[in-house]
Amino acid sequence: DEKSRKIIAKHYIDTFDADTRDALEADLIANEVDVKFVSDSDNIDVPELMQQLNQANMTIEQLNQQYQELEAAAEELKKTNDELQLTLLDQKQNTLLAAQKQQMDYNLNVAKLELEKSKLESDNNMKVVDLQLKQQKQNTETMKEVASIEQKKNELVMEASSQALKYDRTFGVDFAVAGFVNIGEDHISPIEHPDFEDYFTSKLKIFSQAHCAVVSLDIDHADRVLEAAQVCPRVITCSEHDEKADVFLTSSEHVEGGIAMRVRTPRGKLEFVLPTPSHFNALNALLVCGMAEGLGVELAFVCEGLEQVNVPGRVQMLASPVSGIVPVVDFAHNGMSLEAVLHELRASYPHHELCVVFGATGGKGVDRRDTMGIAAGRLADRIIITEDDPGPESVEDICRTIAQRVEEQGNTCWKIVCDREQAIRTALAQAHKPAVVLVSGKGSEATMLRANGPEPWETDAVVFARALSDMAAGRLDV
Repeated sequence: DEKSRKIIAKHYIDTFDADTRDALEADLIANEVDVKFVSDSDNIDVPELMQQLNQANMTIEQLNQQYQELEAAAEELKKTNDELQLTLLDQKQNTLLAAQKQQMDYNLNVAKLELEKSKLESDNNMKVVDLQLKQQKQNTETMKEVASIEQKKNELVMEASSQALKYDRTFGVDFAVAGFVNIGEDHISPIEHPDFEDYFTSKLKIFSQAHCAVVSLDIDHADRVLEAAQVCPRVITCSEHDEKADVFLTSSEHVEGGIAMRVRTPRGKLEFVLPTPSHFNALNALLVCGMAEGLGVELAFVCEGLEQVNVPGRVQMLASPVSGIVPVVDFAHNGMSLEAVLHELRASYPHHELCVVFGATGGKGVDRRDTMGIAAGRLADRIIITEDDPGPESVEDICRTIAQRVEEQGNTCWKIVCDREQAIRTALAQAHKPAVVLVSGKGSEATMLRANGPEPWETDAVVFARALSDMAAGRLDV
């Protein structure tokens, strides 16, 4: 039997001469058969041997029958899975079912491998049966979990980064709606994206796993983004300039407490005050209105949610105990975002001095030193250059590169203060009131990446608030 590991061949050799016996032995050994030659004198009980052989054959037949039964069970599992796939038509259910199907396919493959093994190793046959039973139980529990999740109707909001999309870290995530915020020269470095095309292509991958796409017609390369979005069953456009957009910003104005916005949507009008001074956040809110439209969120809930927006470290206005000082913390950490927030603050406070405290990362995104230096040099009245996750590089070297770009814009009102806390205190101490002081780059991050790895950082807001308190108390030492 080819599937048997070893066979003990017993032959009576009284009628064989030595040459014939040797030839027979060589042939059997060549076919990997263990050979034991015996003679009549060994008193071999042939009937007993035949009985053992018959018992072995019966064992093989039993194993074959068990194998067929388990194969039938596997087919039943597959049939059950197919029936589930036909009945779960909801998009979220289909997503979860796809994950379940992958798990079941994996289980079936494991089962088949174990069954093959059982035919070769009869001693392990019962273990395989136990494994199949456990897997069937696991499948049942997984299906119950899927049903439980669907009943809870859990929602998840995720920022899918270009790196996550490029390296498929969001693979298998089925997005109900995907909003494309903007595109610019960012995250281009040897350890991120080699060039702009790789960065752009990676970001566009989000549409391949979304059911609804929301695209702003006002961003750079909008035509290409809109073209890529066509893979989605539904596409919603939004704009502050193009009245043909599905979601259109009919008006916006700065008021006390933020920006008053009026938005037209396919289902009706939205009116709310967004608690932020920045126009670009108003555009983000417009995109959110489009995404809410794609999800069918009630209009009243959209307005209520946007009026309660408070994101630490994102154009965050701190309470100021010092008259004439407007303290702002933001996450802007590249030229495009820093330019946007400086433009917004200049427009919102045209009669204030505009001071910015910022730095640039080390070991990656080296072009930020140029783009942020250019933006600050062009738009800020006073600039304090400091550390921002320098990593393996010298803080002073990074700062000097930034300062060079600031100088090239004709701006000579800059200073390097490598210690970030001292830089914030220096900006306050030297402010010419009324002044807006923007601390940018880290937002709400609570670590500082230095040469030996991440180190605790109290967050810009905490350090800034302490400096303001000391300034109000007359003890702001720099």
